[in-house]
Amino acid sequence: MTTAEIRRLIRDRVAAARLAPEAEASVVDELVQHVEDRRRDLIARGLPEAVALAKSLLEIEGHERLARDLRQVMPHQHTPSPEPAPRWWSGAWADLRYAARTLRRSPGFALAAIVTVALSTGPTMAALGIANAMFWRPVPAAPEPDRLGVVWFGRWVDGESFSPWRVSYGHVAEMSKTFTTIAAIAGTSSDRVNLVAPELPARLVDAEAVNANYFDVLGVPLAAGRGFQVDEDRAPGGALVTIVSHELAQTLGRDRAVVGRTVIVNGSELTVIGVAAPGFRGTVTGRRADLWFTGMTSARLNHFPADRWAYQPNRGPFYAFVFRLAPGASFDQAQAELTGAARGLAAAKAPGAEIFESRGPTVFHGLGVEPLARGETWRTVQLLLMVGALLAALGAANLGNLFIFRTVARTQEAAVRRALGASAARLARLLVTESILISSLGALLGLALTLLSRSALSTAPLTGIRPLELAIDWRLVALATLLASTIGVLLGLAPARIAARASLSSAMAQRTRGTSRSGSRLRVGLAVAQLALSLMLCAGAVLFVQTLQNLRGVDLGFVPDGVATLSFSFRTQGYDDARTKQFLHELLDRVAASPGIEAAAVAQDVPMVGGGLVVQARRPDQDATTESTEAAVVDVTAWYFRTLGIPIIAGRAFTDDESFVSKPEPRVIVNRSLARRLFGTDNAVGRTLIVPAALGNGPQEVAIIGVAGDVHWQSANAPPDMRIFRPYGVSPAVLGGVLTVKASRAADGLRVARSEASRIDAHLPVAQERSLRAIVDGTLAQPRLFAWVLGVLAGLGFLLAAVGVHGLVSQVVAERTREFGIRLALGATPRDVVGLVIRNGALVIALGVPMGVAATALSSRLVASQLFGVGALNPVVYGSAAAALVGVVIAASLGPAIRASRGNPVDVLRTE
Repeated sequence: MTTAEIRRLIRDRVAAARLAPEAEASVVDELVQHVEDRRRDLIARGLPEAVALAKSLLEIEGHERLARDLRQVMPHQHTPSPEPAPRWWSGAWADLRYAARTLRRSPGFALAAIVTVALSTGPTMAALGIANAMFWRPVPAAPEPDRLGVVWFGRWVDGESFSPWRVSYGHVAEMSKTFTTIAAIAGTSSDRVNLVAPELPARLVDAEAVNANYFDVLGVPLAAGRGFQVDEDRAPGGALVTIVSHELAQTLGRDRAVVGRTVIVNGSELTVIGVAAPGFRGTVTGRRADLWFTGMTSARLNHFPADRWAYQPNRGPFYAFVFRLAPGASFDQAQAELTGAARGLAAAKAPGAEIFESRGPTVFHGLGVEPLARGETWRTVQLLLMVGALLAALGAANLGNLFIFRTVARTQEAAVRRALGASAARLARLLVTESILISSLGALLGLALTLLSRSALSTAPLTGIRPLELAIDWRLVALATLLASTIGVLLGLAPARIAARASLSSAMAQRTRGTSRSGSRLRVGLAVAQLALSLMLCAGAVLFVQTLQNLRGVDLGFVPDGVATLSFSFRTQGYDDARTKQFLHELLDRVAASPGIEAAAVAQDVPMVGGGLVVQARRPDQDATTESTEAAVVDVTAWYFRTLGIPIIAGRAFTDDESFVSKPEPRVIVNRSLARRLFGTDNAVGRTLIVPAALGNGPQEVAIIGVAGDVHWQSANAPPDMRIFRPYGVSPAVLGGVLTVKASRAADGLRVARSEASRIDAHLPVAQERSLRAIVDGTLAQPRLFAWVLGVLAGLGFLLAAVGVHGLVSQVVAERTREFGIRLALGATPRDVVGLVIRNGALVIALGVPMGVAATALSSRLVASQLFGVGALNPVVYGSAAAALVGVVIAASLGPAIRASRGNPVDVLRTE
């Protein structure tokens, strides 16, 4: 400490006496000279310089007593009037500047602490943002989202799947007359249309067909223009008007400049009458609507015949309806009221209302994720939230260790401050300010990383078909701020408690013996918590890695490599059944004849994408009502099985002459599971099936010409279902199909198919093009995401746990340096010292591993439904995770242990 610093400290203490300036300067000079003389005298006696300075300052300890003595010595001096007390924010600003200066002097510690906060809070904020976007506030532009809900009309099948039914305008209007718990209701239906505008190339965009009052029900304002009028949604064919999203309006021009312009949708010119509020892209998470038009207009845009532009009395354009609860009403009350209104229409024999005798309303709370997918999605989001919370706790424990270790190292500084008159509250405020600054900077960095990851998350599917949505709004920013402040205060309190207990005499004594033992128990507790949390992350990562390996090892029943799939948007171009068949037939012939193409086929569905039409099939000798078996029907062309590598285990595949025929022979191919279910054998060739009207005009008997191998159509973890294949073109209304192309590389097949399709019709848009391998990988996206996230977090947890244990053992070595020196002087071997040090790591293992195993077992129910081929309580997984952590702890303890064993006993004892 320099003479100038000593003078400043003494002046601060003398100021309490309120002496005259001349007297104060004289007293300060005298005391400075006394301290300097005393320090030199103590140094001459052999004391270290720091100890000599501390002892000389102790002689003038207690600024209140010093001030009292000075006033007695100089009673006639003039006492100036007291200056006004500084305002609290000036003191806080000074503390903040001091904390910044302190961190600048320790850049390594500051960087490690800030990055630790960012890595622990960033994933937590990302998980909260996903939950916010999908469940808490999926429609940010809609006010009072807790009063919004969805209602479907239809019936439940087996209590899991829902079979919806379209409801007419008139039925909804009649039911609305009796509503008291529902303030307003509007129909909505997702669509995908071909958009053409002067500034944009033709492209497919998401759209919604809605009732005229749709925006009013949601409470979403328009940025420009007007909403739909009632008469625009009542006349057959609707009105040729549309509302566009704010994002699309920015592409077409400015908001108000777009109103009044025309865009071409599915070949029809629509006038833009309004622009939706910024950020509003519809009510379904994962679909970002750019256009809205009325339900009646959708009939025209979907190229229905003009005589079908007015819906039948018992039919309508909507499966789903959004509604807003009346103030004070509940969703249970709305469910009861809707059910009563539907049954009332059926009882009154209203035209077409007989459908409500078997199909009733089902109310779902909130908007966002599609209702039937909410359970699975919420379980996934819960797991992400739990992982984020675990990482935040792990980071907080590591930060606690860092702060405590830093505070123990600064015990002497704290003791000197206490000797110079600093109160415990003052020291606590300085340390808490420093920790709040670090946590705030780390939280800001974590928030920045979260924002930068939004584009990556938007392309990462939560399941095979839904991307992750992440919404950052002021509530999430406020939560991040609160989280940072809480972490800062908590991290600052424990070091402040240690610093407040520091005394100069003990600090000076410990200078020759090692670091203070203050905070050692707390550090052990934090290390144990880190180990337990790391074990949870490690076990979870191993479970999902094993799940992913098990799913990849499943024999899917087909070969996806080298297969490309293309589907076209025939409806948007007004293709009818005949024109669709003609296009696909010509395209198939062209592609199959192209060089490099091994095989090509057309089908209504491909594995991992479509399910097929479910029908009831039976043997001729079985009863139609009690012995039928559910099977899904798929229309395919001749080379479909070869293209996908599906084996024909008995009989034959279809021939070219059996496809694209209006009235084919009643022949089908069944899969192995259906053959075994109905006939008890794999070879059912030559047998016959009775199938319902879905396969022709009335129930008919069809011959089985082949048996195909089983295929996992839904996902790798779903068992193969029953399948019936029939020649492509037998359905009276195809209006679609997927082209599958087999080549050495899927990209080559896509290139050839696109080229040939544009030669036939350059204006027909491609709805989707993907390789079959990408489709299969998409079904594994969720376990792969969990395995990757948990694997990274487990690695980070291992690193943080190693740092924590290393710091703990290093502190123990510093505290027991004198003891180890004495032991070595008395004949102990270095191996004995290493064993003593390693024993401290063993204590952490003995406490942390059982806690981690117990916590993982208790939380295993959250992930049990996401696993495949491995149990959530698998002892091998737990044992491997525990063994890995034991290895990490031992490795982290070896360095300090070896240093302790190499100490020189003479040097240690000389300090005594």
